[in-house]
Amino acid sequence: MTRAVSLQTLIENIEDLDIVGDTNVFVNSVTANSRKITQGSAFIAVKGFTVDAHEFIGSAISAGASVIFGERPFADLPIKIPSNVTYVQLQNARKSIGIICANFYDRPSQNMTVIGVTGTDGKTTTCHILYTILQAHSIACGMISTLGAYIGDEKMDTGLHVTSPDPEDVQHALFLMSQKGVTHVVLEVTSHGLDQDRFSGVTFTISVLTNITHEHLDYHKTFENYRNAKLKLFLLSKTAVLNADDPSFEYIKNSLPTQKVVSYGIKNSADWKAVSIETKKKISFVVHSEDVHETILTRLIGEFNVYNCLAGVAVSVELGLPLQITRSAIQSFLPPKGRLEAIKNSKGLKIFVDFAHTPNGLEKLLKTLNAELQVEQKLIAVFGSAGERDKTKRFLMGAVAGKIASLSVVTAEDPRTETVTDISGEIIKGIESVDGKYIQIDDRGKAIAEAINTFAKSGDIVVICGKGHETSMAFGKKEFAWSDQKAVLYALQNKVLSLEELHQA
Repeated sequence: MTRAVSLQTLIENIEDLDIVGDTNVFVNSVTANSRKITQGSAFIAVKGFTVDAHEFIGSAISAGASVIFGERPFADLPIKIPSNVTYVQLQNARKSIGIICANFYDRPSQNMTVIGVTGTDGKTTTCHILYTILQAHSIACGMISTLGAYIGDEKMDTGLHVTSPDPEDVQHALFLMSQKGVTHVVLEVTSHGLDQDRFSGVTFTISVLTNITHEHLDYHKTFENYRNAKLKLFLLSKTAVLNADDPSFEYIKNSLPTQKVVSYGIKNSADWKAVSIETKKKISFVVHSEDVHETILTRLIGEFNVYNCLAGVAVSVELGLPLQITRSAIQSFLPPKGRLEAIKNSKGLKIFVDFAHTPNGLEKLLKTLNAELQVEQKLIAVFGSAGERDKTKRFLMGAVAGKIASLSVVTAEDPRTETVTDISGEIIKGIESVDGKYIQIDDRGKAIAEAINTFAKSGDIVVICGKGHETSMAFGKKEFAWSDQKAVLYALQNKVLSLEELHQA
């Protein structure tokens, strides 16, 4: 659908502008990617961490851009802007882009109930629980999560391939949802996206915090910076649903000047508390509040999923939804792809694929699975750690696995330009610090095959961690097709989905 939006509409709610050129101009698209420019587009030049998009203004104009947004003064631009192109100087292009894109799409989130979910671990599962709850209540709903964008049971073709897409993609997806009558949206929100203002222009109604633990310190540098990035979401929201058992609970709560705060938890005092918890095989618990005492049954396992379900209950009550239907929705919920995803087999093994890639996530996962073991059964964990990312977590993840798993199989996980051997060495130091047992197999396909066919015996649990739903692995500067699920299926046929060709690339 072709749109024609005036410059005056695009700049609504943006202060401190300096415009050179015709202000009575219309555009038919807005983008910060010069390669997406077509005739009549508006181009937003954002200075990135490694690239300054002001250098692409010339190519944007050549491709047909009629409006250029940037941060540099008109006189300091790398090229002379022709008279038929309007230049708008912004004080903060990164923060303004979301507002400009929202204005282009008629600010779709203003007429929706948008539920944001952030945290180190559990974001995706919590999003999908909330989405299942909304669907059970026959609410016209949409969702943007790590696994894609959805309206009802249909996956949208939006081109979204990251947890927190760019502002133009977020606003476009929200617009498409609004066109289909969606009233409620669940949106997975990362610290990177918040720090980079990818959600400016989104009106959040309720936001949820799962937890804040050690992660992404390569980017945020300090835990305080990481926590403050998460805080941004709650400052944008009307209601904050917070985990009362998380160490950051009081800090987040006390940092919110006007927001309503709703708490949930297991250990500490909370508005919504789980008691009488059973986590063996499947979860059951009693959700308790001032005037509610309701038993919740699920198909999920693990205490961490009690928290995810509690968050779903708290949000649904805030939305005024009947608890009986919410309870039924949680009871029928199955985990999304790559979240404790069970792989059926004839070997008598319990095989799981999970996205756990942080010390906290790995610890909770392994403790949950360890509790499922019978006498003389083993827990075998296959995992690695990403290259060019937070290096400090590698030792911590090794120590966690060394303490809990019977055997750690240390392997590749998106090494990028680092060597698998170097990354594994840092993990192994953590395992050795607690006298854990391990074996290093750099080829992930071989590691999975060996874990299933050599190290595991009937009754054992094998869990492959770190990739989950992902369908590629990064070696060097390239992404190569990869699937842990496929590697497991190969192993069950006594074959290996090998990565040798990637090592040679």
